[in-house]
Parts: sequence; structure tokens; C-alpha cells
Amino acid sequence: MLSLTSIHFPHSRIREGQEQLINDIDAAFTDGKILLAHAPTGMGKTAAALSVAVKHALEKKKRIFFLTNRHTQHRLAVDTLKLINQKLPEPITGIDLIGKRWMCSQDVAGLLSGEFNEYCKTVVEKGECEFYNRVRSKNSLMVEAKAFLEQLQRQSVIHNEELMERSKEKSMCSYEIALALAKKATIFIGDYNYVFNSFVQNNLFQKLEIKWEDIIVIVDEGHNLPGRITDMLSNELTTITLKNGIQEAKKYGYGGVINWLQEIHHIITSLATFPVSREKGEAQEKLVAREEFQAPICRTVDYEELINELEIAADEIRKKQHKSYLGGIASFLGAWKGDDKGYARILSERLGKYEAAYVLSYSCLDPSIVSRDIFQQVHAGVIMSGTLKPTFMYKDILGIERGVEQEYASPFPPENKLSVIIPETTTKYTLRNDVSALPRNAASCHD
Repeated sequence: MLSLTSIHFPHSRIREGQEQLINDIDAAFTDGKILLAHAPTGMGKTAAALSVAVKHALEKKKRIFFLTNRHTQHRLAVDTLKLINQKLPEPITGIDLIGKRWMCSQDVAGLLSGEFNEYCKTVVEKGECEFYNRVRSKNSLMVEAKAFLEQLQRQSVIHNEELMERSKEKSMCSYEIALALAKKATIFIGDYNYVFNSFVQNNLFQKLEIKWEDIIVIVDEGHNLPGRITDMLSNELTTITLKNGIQEAKKYGYGGVINWLQEIHHIITSLATFPVSREKGEAQEKLVAREEFQAPICRTVDYEELINELEIAADEIRKKQHKSYLGGIASFLGAWKGDDKGYARILSERLGKYEAAYVLSYSCLDPSIVSRDIFQQVHAGVIMSGTLKPTFMYKDILGIERGVEQEYASPFPPENKLSVIIPETTTKYTLRNDVSALPRNAASCHD
């Protein structure tokens, strides 16, 4: 059994049930396994996982990735690490990262992740981002940036909000400052993207020279991971986006792509014949083969040439308005060329206030396409949540081959639990709207 001092536990005592979680995490890390832990809220999962991970990271010279999709958990992880550091003979360093888009000092409100990535890449390559230019020049740190980093490095762990505020005062890119700090960090606190999004992960790992076998991964709120991965790997194109793209091409003088966009719009609407009549207010959908959409385009224009022309136009347009519908269309056309295994190609109807729109989706159904190799390569890990049940289901859909499953009882007395039933509510998907929300006079658990 591990003691408070052997893991530098951040609190004065270990809670009931928490001790078993700590020992199970330690066993998993020792044996190079992935622990799937269904542990109720209030057990102290963050303190348990981080204290054990720090012990193993120091002993085996590993780096810790604490991944969470909740910004509130960033603060909890940072505060926990600060407490752990108080008990270490020499503090370990940690960096707190959120999405690059949210750390940007440019006016990028309204941009989706893909749009932001393209915009950021364009302005940095053209030397037009003043915030980046104050940090780096030809991949070398500027003198002012080095001095700023020395100030920040005096803090062992720094929260992203403080980092962004201090970087903004210096008119520097907080993301690039964070990456510079991360080179010497033992612990990374960040979103799932930093490990499970191939674009973000490749960029980060190359810059920091990180190897998979040197990583201990902690996935907080792990029940969200499968959905987040499939969302990352999915893409869609709507007839509304095509109409906006046509208007954008007209506005900025890219008339050469208008006929092609109109043809794509025609192809999608031609495919939108659904075999079953719908009930009033119910949208329809059907599966579409890759060639049903791609082949008609190729009869009009070379597919790769079309993508290339749209990307060139989008790069120029982003300099003027940051966002480009043409770039989004190009991204979808590129994704559509992907594999069929683990994906579904779906054409659906999206009902609107005035008219229906059609949505062509390339949707990932199998998160293990990404997660299987990652969990196979990392040194060890833990996936934890208060709703990770049944654990065998998450082990299966994430493709974890060396997983260990454990469920833990709530540490709180049953009489402390308040159950409230409101018969007027419904969980039927087609009835989800403002009307089906909780009654306004419903009592709150805090009342």
C-alpha cells in the first residue's frame, strides 16, 4: 500500500475508497497498463491520479499529459500540482494549455477550429502576425521573449488565464510562449486535442521532441473521449455553405470557381431523394457512396485541381476577413477522399425556419481508428470518470488492448443523495426543444 509521503499526496488524509483507486493506478502504471476507472464524483480522482503519476514520472523520467475537456478542471489540476510541489524536495514544472484558438490575441471570434488553423498558418507564414513576430523570428526566440520566459519559469506551474494575461501585456503570442515553456515541463494540462487530434498532436510532439513511450496519460471525464474523437474525425458540407461560398467567390472576384460550386450544389440536391415519406417536422437521411458524389464532380473538373483552386482563393480571402467558406468546402472535399472503414457517408435533410438545407456528412463512427494506437504506444495511463460505465464498453470502443477495468463505490452515505423526478419531462429525441426543458418552477437541488 502506498503512503501519503511516498506519493507526495497533496492533502492531509486519503478519503475512504480513494486509497484503492490510488493503489490501482500505481499498479497500472507499474505494469504499463491502461486503467479504466469508474469512480463517483467526490472521490478525489484528480489528486489520486496526479500524485501517483508524479511519482512514476520522477522515477522513470516520463512526462504526464493530464487531459480534460472542461476548463474548470484546468484550475483544479493546476492547484493540485502546486500542493504536490510543496511536498517535493525540488518542484516539477507544468504548463496549462487550452486550444490554440482560445489563446490567440487576434480578433478570431466566430472562427471554427479548422478555419482558425488555416488563418493562423497563413498570417504566420506571411509574417503578418505581430504577436507571433514578438516571440519568434525564423523559429528562433526573440530577445524580449527569452527574458519574459525567464520570468515565467520562476513559477513551477502556471494557469492558462494568467499566462494569457501576462502575454497580452507584452503583446506576445501566449500559445508560442506556452510551447516554449513546455519544452522543459514534466506535466501538460490540456484538452483531448493535444493527444488525440493528429494535426495538433504532430505539431506539438515535433516541437517538444516527445516520444509516445515517454508519456503517462490521464484522461479526465473519460466518458466524453469517444465522442470527441469521432467529432474531430468528421466533416460536413451543407447547401447553405455552398451558397455562401458562391457569394464569397463573387464578392472577391473568384468567378472561376462559381460554376464548380453550383455544380456541387446541384449534385447534392439531385442526391436528396429519400425513399421513405416523413412525418411532419421529421428530417430524413440516407447513406451515400463515395463515388455517387465524387464521380459527377470529376466529370466537370479534376477533383484535385478543384481543391487546390479553392484553397488558393481561401488563403487570399482570409487576409481580408479571416474566415473563408471556400476553405471549408476545400477541407470537406479533401476529407471525402478518406477511407470507408469506420466511417459513414450520410446525406441528410436539416429543417430550417424558411427552407430545408441538405447536409453531406463524412462521419467517423469508430474512435479506435485513432485511440487504439495511442493507448498501445504510451507508457501507461488512466481513463477516469464518474460515469464510465460499463467500463468494458469504453475499453472496446477505444480499442484498448492492455486495459484494466475497475469500479468504485461512492464514498458518501446513501442518505445524502437527493433524487428528484419530474414526470412532465421527456427524453424523446424528436421532442427536444425549449418546451421540453425543466419547468420554470422546478425546485433546484440547491434550494
